Amino acid sequence: MIVDSLAMDKFIAVNQLQEVTNPIYLNADKTPTNDGIFSYEIFGVPGTKDRKNLFGYISLGTRLMHPFFYVALTQMDRKVKQCVEGTAFFNIVNGELVKVTGEDEQGHNGINWLYNNWGKLSWKGTGSDLRDKKISIFEKTPRDEIFVDKWLVIPAFYRDLDFSKMDMGRIQIGEENEYYERILSLSKSIQRLVQMDNFIAIMATSKMQNCLVETYTYFVQKPAGKNGYNRKYLLSKNIDYSTRGVITTSKYSTAERPENMPVKLGEFGVPLHMLCSAFKPFIIKNVREFLGGVVPENREVMYFSHKSGKDIKEQKNISVQFTLESLSDDKISAIISTYQKSWHNRWDPLYKVTKDGKHEPFYLFTEKLGKRPFTVTDLLFISASYAIMNKHMWNTRFPVTSMHSTLPNEIVILTTNDTVTVDFSPMKLGLITNYPKYQCMEWLDATMLDNSKCGVLGADFDGDTMSDIPIFSQEANDDSRKILNSKKILVDLAGKSVNNISKEATLSLYMMTKDS
Repeated sequence: MIVDSLAMDKFIAVNQLQEVTNPIYLNADKTPTNDGIFSYEIFGVPGTKDRKNLFGYISLGTRLMHPFFYVALTQMDRKVKQCVEGTAFFNIVNGELVKVTGEDEQGHNGINWLYNNWGKLSWKGTGSDLRDKKISIFEKTPRDEIFVDKWLVIPAFYRDLDFSKMDMGRIQIGEENEYYERILSLSKSIQRLVQMDNFIAIMATSKMQNCLVETYTYFVQKPAGKNGYNRKYLLSKNIDYSTRGVITTSKYSTAERPENMPVKLGEFGVPLHMLCSAFKPFIIKNVREFLGGVVPENREVMYFSHKSGKDIKEQKNISVQFTLESLSDDKISAIISTYQKSWHNRWDPLYKVTKDGKHEPFYLFTEKLGKRPFTVTDLLFISASYAIMNKHMWNTRFPVTSMHSTLPNEIVILTTNDTVTVDFSPMKLGLITNYPKYQCMEWLDATMLDNSKCGVLGADFDGDTMSDIPIFSQEANDDSRKILNSKKILVDLAGKSVNNISKEATLSLYMMTKDS
């Protein structure tokens, strides 16, 4: 993966961004100004996608150093800060900034002088790996990406006006907008002073430079944390066909050997009812095709009973009743919804109505499942098994601290605490070792990962959750498979393994010495 600096002028041109020029928020009638930071013309009307996606930009009036490079450069050489702020005069000698000490010697300072003479500067290494990396970045980055004359304004949706207290005569304005207001006000001053090569102009550009650093620092920190943009706006609740699940791991008592654990490294266990939401379009398609193959040609009525544990003749509340012709997406969704909301109904059988009006349960795959009715759990498990075939889920643990916090995984279906092995090879599902055990009422309702992933994800099992997004397209799943097979996901930047079980020895001793 290559991380490169943003070519701001190109970004603005490609996306046809409009300029924000007015530091005033609202007109007299409480509507946003047309050229302000809440403008409907620039950022779109509230409630639309444009309000979430459209950026704007502010013209700074002169070239200033991008805050990322400015902070890195001032850490390398403190004389850069003195030069920008105009507190001392400098000349460039052998590629270095040299402070003027003699009264007769003429020196220079200011951000404009630094920009015009950038090609004359060179930076010497000191043997520090960090300094060498910074020097390499400065050498490879074009001057007009290090120095910018425009600043991006994020979409208004993430910093919009709050009219909730309008009846009290107050409109709340987030602190993000105060930074943009400062930049706009300072840019007006700079545009008047930039042509003047005097101390006042240097002070104005220095103040703007520090303002950009403060703005940059604020927005770098803002996405993270419990109240940040990631958690507030970009989690799975805003993404179709995705889920969030509490993190758990496999119990050591469930297997004699590591390779027999329910969920292995590179896999992610997801409860069946969550998969029905994440892969809902595929589940609906598979249910329709499956039932179409088992319902007789005379289109007998089938329905899924709602009240469990009573004679079918006494049941008055029928959840779904349909024929093959009336088997709509809504009715299949109703079956899924009932399954998700109540685990008491998960072993309810599917019934058919015979020609003489009797209710008979379906008996399918009796040679594999035994002489028992075919239930809604069987129907959804088989449909989900086809749906997840050759597919992955992208799992993200917030806050994202490294690439290991957000990775794809293969999917394992979780159902009951006890499972059985069923051979579905003729149906192209192969040998299923985690098939739900009939009438077992101990359901696994939390996501599960391999024990060795807990450390890198920061999982401490106090209710922490992960965002789980299904991957649909073949191209995306091929990329996910490449990532899973890459060595990069096994080691950190220092080359050490990121998958560890820190208390395995303690746990082993406990298991060996506990009372039988």
